[in-house]
Amino acid sequence: MTTATFGDVLRRARSHLDAAAELTGSATSRESITAAATMTGRLAMTLSHYLADIAPYDMAEAITSTELDPQMRAAVQAREALQLAADALRTIAHNGSAPGPQPAGPLTARLAATAAALAAGRDLLRTHTTTGPDGQWAPRSPWAAVIGSRPVARALAAEVARWSQHLALITARLSVAAQLDAAIPAPVSQRLAAACPLMLTASTTITAAQREYPATLPDVELLNAVPVNRIPQPRPPSDNETAAGLAEGIAISAARLHAVAPATAEQAAWDLEMTAESWRWTATGAAIICDVSQLMLTSLAERTVLFTGTPAVAPQLRAAANSAASACARWREVRAAWQDITTETRGLTAPTIPDTRDLIVRLGRLAFTEPRWTPARARRAPLRDPADLAPDPAQAAVITGAIHHAAGTLAFIAGTDLSAVVAAHRAGRLYMPTCKLPDYYDVPHRHGQAAPSKIAALLDAYQEASAASSHAVTELDPLAVAMNAPSQILASARAAISTAHAGTPDTALRRHSEPASERVRGPDPAGPAPPGPVEQAVRELGTGDFIVLLRAQAIDKAARRLLAEAKDSITEPGTAGSISQPVPRTKNPARLAASSFPASPGAAMAANRNAGPPLQPHPAVDDQAVHPTASLKYMRHGRLVQR
Repeated sequence: MTTATFGDVLRRARSHLDAAAELTGSATSRESITAAATMTGRLAMTLSHYLADIAPYDMAEAITSTELDPQMRAAVQAREALQLAADALRTIAHNGSAPGPQPAGPLTARLAATAAALAAGRDLLRTHTTTGPDGQWAPRSPWAAVIGSRPVARALAAEVARWSQHLALITARLSVAAQLDAAIPAPVSQRLAAACPLMLTASTTITAAQREYPATLPDVELLNAVPVNRIPQPRPPSDNETAAGLAEGIAISAARLHAVAPATAEQAAWDLEMTAESWRWTATGAAIICDVSQLMLTSLAERTVLFTGTPAVAPQLRAAANSAASACARWREVRAAWQDITTETRGLTAPTIPDTRDLIVRLGRLAFTEPRWTPARARRAPLRDPADLAPDPAQAAVITGAIHHAAGTLAFIAGTDLSAVVAAHRAGRLYMPTCKLPDYYDVPHRHGQAAPSKIAALLDAYQEASAASSHAVTELDPLAVAMNAPSQILASARAAISTAHAGTPDTALRRHSEPASERVRGPDPAGPAPPGPVEQAVRELGTGDFIVLLRAQAIDKAARRLLAEAKDSITEPGTAGSISQPVPRTKNPARLAASSFPASPGAAMAANRNAGPPLQPHPAVDDQAVHPTASLKYMRHGRLVQR
């Protein structure tokens, strides 16, 4: 599965910037220097936007707040320095008669390509978030929490520091070239000379703040591994796929389920495609995945010859196998809890079913010798010999990575299905046959609202399955790292998230909905704003500390904003104290529509729709058939499987 990552975009930007650094001597004409300086200012602005994303505070907050740690405060200060540098370079176009939109010379072309790549990298990171109803950034994928974690924020700030240093070097060379050319207006050389120390200040400020807790190699690797948030195209299983192909297909199905499952949880209250049969089927499939995973992990643990250099791997494999067995039992309990509960519509119509089916089939084909394995053919398919399953450490790592992807997906689905079932229950979509209800239920229909005791048992079963699935992932995370599995970056991502939630709340998660270009707005291109009274007083003291000047400017800016707000409150009396009236919630459409149910919404149009051929049940879920169309007996060692 080839998905573009932030590291891919960053490497492209670095190659263009390295080429630009070698071309700085080629900018000799006024047009070339002006165009290159303007493009360098655009790069500085983009870097300031990166810092605004991880440190969404203004300088006044950075000065007065006692909650910001030194690294976050340094990011705010560096952002302001880059903003000032960008403002200085942006005004060169007005003093140097910059050319049109086309790049002037190879240096400007390289810088423009660098700016485009950096902007694309920021866009890639922002694909994982969206604007929530409260005006804050809301996650669109599990990677959103990773991007907002301290390790990634630390690595991104360190990257901005390195880029700022490179831009300072390019700006210094352009400044020297401008001073040597008498045809270039003096303001151009002055702006270049003023921007260079500001970029160096941004770099040194971040670097100094990270001396105690620098960005580590795992932090950088995690940042580079952030993928673009897109749903991959489905890839149905084909015959005779290799182990690597099967593992890649499992990763694709896992990625699709992570994208689709949250949407289905939100729709459960009203979408008639979300049926009890679909949830029961998913629980059956989850038990199959856990059982097959246990078989393979146990087989891998027998291959001790592969782990002579890492003797701790075999015990870790056995512990992971035990956790998979426990998760299997919990998912069987979820399926059993659905026994008497139904919805007003039937059928395997949930959008998650096709990808779950693909994941089950591919995982089984890794475990069994039959290349066309399905749960229905399990009785005729012997388990692979351990030596055939993992002939070498690389193959063992591939198998472990596939199991790791599947386990992480199950833990995620357990949470989303629990939320979906709760939403369906609150919407009154869960029913039981009237004959199964207590006698005191007076329901003149074939079905009535499910008994509270049954709902409680169902939700408890989901809670237990979620905890067991999460424990299985916890066992697999260090195992994937120890075996150098392709999925080990998922372990790093979860570790970054857990670190963020374990200690002080991560300030990088407090983001605003508006883009950074709106939050970090520079002055008018005609020139910077005149110094305020605090900045003037600081300058009269003769200080050369750029950070002190930045703080003085922030105080003046905050004072101007406060005066503007006070003026608005005077010109528009009553607006500040007005009390907003609550907006009444609109009622959801009717939800039940069959004479079999008490009050029906319109389910007839969705009744009996089926998403595809039903999944044949796995005997790990039940010794008997668990689906109307299936009659599979699959007993292992006289207990669960019989071949």
